[in-house]
Amino acid sequence: MTESLSTTLFIHGRRCNVVVSQELLKKISADIIRMSQNEPLGVNGCSIEVRLERGGVIDHLCELRYDTDSECMFRIIVSLKEDEKQWYGINNLVTQIHSMLCCRHGLLHFWVYIGRAYKLEKIKLYAMHPLPR
Repeated sequence: MTESLSTTLFIHGRRCNVVVSQELLKKISADIIRMSQNEPLGVNGCSIEVRLERGGVIDHLCELRYDTDSECMFRIIVSLKEDEKQWYGINNLVTQIHSMLCCRHGLLHFWVYIGRAYKLEKIKLYAMHPLPR
């Protein structure tokens, strides 16, 4: 099994642990750096929005900026998708155990495992040539 990272977020008012493989994070990071190379400020001028699709619903997870002092010149939208099949056995077991513990304390908590597929969309927030007057 590959190494993974987990972070806790709130989705629709429920506490959620999002689990993603380190390999996927490295691939996404490399793609973002590559997509930033020809931009005026490079990765410093990039805003990254992370979205999650689960069950046909798309949720905004977070927005990241590498350099908040630089002007935002472009946005990259990272669309991730829940992997229900690959992690199903682990997810089911962890969810059952965690639910038993959390229900005693009245917490609503669930786990989301991110699949290997992702999509990056780049949106420029500037014009390369000034508009004619």
